[in-house]
Amino acid sequence: MISSRDLGVYLLAIKSLLRFSCGFKVVVHDDGSLTERDKDVLRQHVQGIKIIDRSFADKVILQKYSGQEASLFLREQTPNFMQVMDYFVLSESKKVIGMDSDVLFFQYPQALMDWVNGHEEVILYNFQSGVGLNSLKESDFTGAPFKVSETGINCGFFCAYKGLEDPDLLEKFLKLGKEVPGFSSDIFPNYAILAQNAFSVLVLNSRWPAKPLPEMDYKVLCNAIFLQDPALFAKDSVFKHYAAFEHRFLERFQYVRDLKRIISGLTD
Repeated sequence: MISSRDLGVYLLAIKSLLRFSCGFKVVVHDDGSLTERDKDVLRQHVQGIKIIDRSFADKVILQKYSGQEASLFLREQTPNFMQVMDYFVLSESKKVIGMDSDVLFFQYPQALMDWVNGHEEVILYNFQSGVGLNSLKESDFTGAPFKVSETGINCGFFCAYKGLEDPDLLEKFLKLGKEVPGFSSDIFPNYAILAQNAFSVLVLNSRWPAKPLPEMDYKVLCNAIFLQDPALFAKDSVFKHYAAFEHRFLERFQYVRDLKRIISGLTD
């Protein structure tokens, strides 16, 4: 998923991955803000890229999620729910790699490539702790027809499968969650966090097993371990996700410094 505002950083993110492998079929979901010029820039920089227009996606998802009022409402409120709903319906491939714009690859992603080329069916995700997640309590959902977890599953980068969507499950989670103390007042208005939690429910209740990527190789900035020791995040790794960095000066500085490394590598 991409917005016009994030076009530049998205191009650096996807190029940081494609320099290690050109075998990916790249698809971007327009959040509705891309201009025709933006789309031309994407096609110029990423050969063979497919752009899914928002208007087309809306028609497909409206039909797929017909009658699911809470899900459709939230998708209109925030593009984050397009990650939860659209990717797995509109994919033309069995395997789906979801990637935010605020990520960078620095080394060959062996775990990712093993998943792409392997036969084991497993969902890979980035573990997230600290900011935003761990907001669901299993005790609040006792007796629910689905599993929840207090362990954070970040949807900013994942390896999953077409068919992960589950309109009925998503609607049950959203409607039942509104009855949970704190859910409506503390979580529901923060649509990004809610989308993360909804994604974790889909993963935990899918037919595929799931496991986290190595935290020190696939780093998520807002995890507690890195917030406590920013120098640890600065060290080399395979991948970094600069989640929730917008309002902190030191993290913005680290992102800019890492971007310069990527740009230098792409222009050598």
